Amino acid sequence: MKKQLLFTATLLFASIFTFAQNTWYDVDGGVTDVSITAAGSCSDCTISTVANPDAGDTANATNVTLLELAAASPGEASNRGFIVNFPSGLGIDDADVNGLTVTLRMYLNSFDNYSNFDNAERFRFYLASSSGMTSTQEQINFKTEDTGVWKDYTFTYNATGTGFIDSAEIRLIGQASRFTNLDNGLKIYIDTITATLPLSSDSSLSTNNIDSQVATIKAYPNPVTNSFQLNSDKTIENVKLYNITGRLLKTFKAEANYDISDLATGIYIANIKTQSGSKTLKIVKK
Repeated sequence: MKKQLLFTATLLFASIFTFAQNTWYDVDGGVTDVSITAAGSCSDCTISTVANPDAGDTANATNVTLLELAAASPGEASNRGFIVNFPSGLGIDDADVNGLTVTLRMYLNSFDNYSNFDNAERFRFYLASSSGMTSTQEQINFKTEDTGVWKDYTFTYNATGTGFIDSAEIRLIGQASRFTNLDNGLKIYIDTITATLPLSSDSSLSTNNIDSQVATIKAYPNPVTNSFQLNSDKTIENVKLYNITGRLLKTFKAEANYDISDLATGIYIANIKTQSGSKTLKIVKK
């Protein structure tokens, strides 16, 4: 029994660690590092939180996000999409895009309306840099056997010279002449968006960046209940804590414990200034 409890606790710790580090979006789990809005090409599309459409999967997700496309009007764009908005100042560094993997856990109850406008049933996940106006994309094709079940769709990027990535888009590819045949709309359910890297600040904007990368700084415990500590091989000068929208919440001098007991549950960004530069860590308050 003790071994079983230890094994369960180990799995729980591992899942929490992974969850805290790499989950960008999970409305049921309360993680919204990113937000989802309709793209300009999809002005009549809607986004809502709904019950899991798979009654047998509620152990994994009670509530999920529904992206719903209405029938398009004549002359509207053939491609329709939803913007994945990153918090201000956060994203993926240019050097980290090559090899980055993003996974969407998605559910489609039917391909009927999708097939009406695109027989290939294609969708893409774009990564974009607003400053450099560059983008990179990977494409996935839905399969008939994918309907009625939750599936992980994985996009791996092999791109360089993209600039700092600060937004993304889920884009459905279609033919303009067929979009008007979406009589009953098209429903796509999303549970989570995860990645091999957490969102971080643009390292190219950091002062003394080379030295800051040499600094080894770890926060523990993380997730945090009331306070956390920092283990650093460089002398810490101060710590600034931001919410995911970029608003400064707290400023600390170097301390043994950093008290955040008064903050709500959620994701925070700690900018740690050392004698050699600054480093950013994600702090999870549970």
